Amino acid sequence: MSSINFLGAASGLPLDELVKTFVNVERETKMARITKTTKTLNASLSGVGQLKSALSGFLDASKKLTMASLQARSVTVTQPEEGRTYIQATAKNTAAASSFDIKVNQLAKGSRLESADNNFTDANAVIATADGELTFAAGDKSFSVAVTAGMTLNQLRLKINESSDNFGVNANILNTGGAAGTKMVLTSDVTGEGNDLVVSNTNAELDALSTVPTGGTAGLNLSAAAQDAEIELDGITVTSSTNVFEDAVQDISLTVLAITPAGKNAGLTVATDKKAAEDNIQAFIKSYNALVDQVSSLTRGRVMGADGSISLEGGALAGDSLPRNIMNQVRGICT
Repeated sequence: MSSINFLGAASGLPLDELVKTFVNVERETKMARITKTTKTLNASLSGVGQLKSALSGFLDASKKLTMASLQARSVTVTQPEEGRTYIQATAKNTAAASSFDIKVNQLAKGSRLESADNNFTDANAVIATADGELTFAAGDKSFSVAVTAGMTLNQLRLKINESSDNFGVNANILNTGGAAGTKMVLTSDVTGEGNDLVVSNTNAELDALSTVPTGGTAGLNLSAAAQDAEIELDGITVTSSTNVFEDAVQDISLTVLAITPAGKNAGLTVATDKKAAEDNIQAFIKSYNALVDQVSSLTRGRVMGADGSISLEGGALAGDSLPRNIMNQVRGICT
């Protein structure tokens, strides 16, 4: 009958140390494999990140290298007086190379309304004894304000200015201190001929604050009408309902900011922006070369010395086909 040998207390061996040694050896072996795998994965992740960064830079440069960017236009505006801007301009890449002499005759403005003299004694004058509504309209915009019984002129001013639907009507009160008494003044931001501010109501008591009366006579008078902007392009008169002239010259946008001085006009020159095209081409070449260098670095193999030692570690993505596949696609697109 065969015998069974085992380690026991009677063996006289240092059992605790032997078990600890066996466990440590096993742990270190596994930890070494885990550490190596982790290092490899981290290197791969880092390599993927570097590749992604290089591709991102190349993509950005590629987006800028379009036919539109190669045909970009440069716009030069010569102001009539140094230190002040009268005209601003931008051009699409389809704008023709050209030059113009520009005179600004007038700017686009909104309208202004004033209440009649002596309609109100002061800002605390009550404007209605019953509820009603005032509607403000200019062009295709409008909003309404509810008037409650006992509301004062100043309370109405605040309500108009604070209305969330207000499209650009500003209400002010002028306390003249003279025969004119206190006046309500309304200005509109809606510019262009024919876009005067119109005020209507649902309560005849509010006729004093309207241009369209419900009962008798309107109390608001037009003191300044809305007007168009007007310029002369090489002597040809052009108007716009705003201070922006879109396509007055095809594919060119002009913004007028001030009336030009008498005898001093602004100048506009549109030309092909060669520098922008050159910059975009150079940026594309630089980003492409950077991508090539990055891929080469990430995929290089390990270099061994004559004595068998490693003289140069391999790239983080050595042996990975992804970078080379990407470069093959990039080269295919570029050729």
